Amino acid sequence: MYQFSRAIFRELRPYLATEEAQAAVLEASEDMVERLAFGTAPRRPARELFRNLRVYVGLESQLRVRLVIDRYVGLAQTVCEDRRRRGLDAFGRPLPCAATTRHGTQCARPPVDGTGYCPSHRHLGQVLVA
Repeated sequence: MYQFSRAIFRELRPYLATEEAQAAVLEASEDMVERLAFGTAPRRPARELFRNLRVYVGLESQLRVRLVIDRYVGLAQTVCEDRRRRGLDAFGRPLPCAATTRHGTQCARPPVDGTGYCPSHRHLGQVLVA
């Protein structure tokens, strides 16, 4: 997943004047991609990332920066959603069962039937009709 944050950094690097700005842009990009990968991203991740990075680029470059961020964050979101639909996390590993055990820990068994739950917890994924 970090190829997206690195791509953002590579394309924005010519617009960054100092090494401090480069480090800040790379860190903010990696943080947003991590948040996308773990499902904790804000509702509009590209907008928030642009708000954090626009202070490091000149006014004449901000449109280009926004377009780069929109493109790569959109691609990262698409990849994350596609992998979740296939039962994988953002890094390609199988997702564990979505249920928790009696001890409060996450069930470690693999899900079946695309429900997101293992055979023991499959009933939690079924919709009850009243």
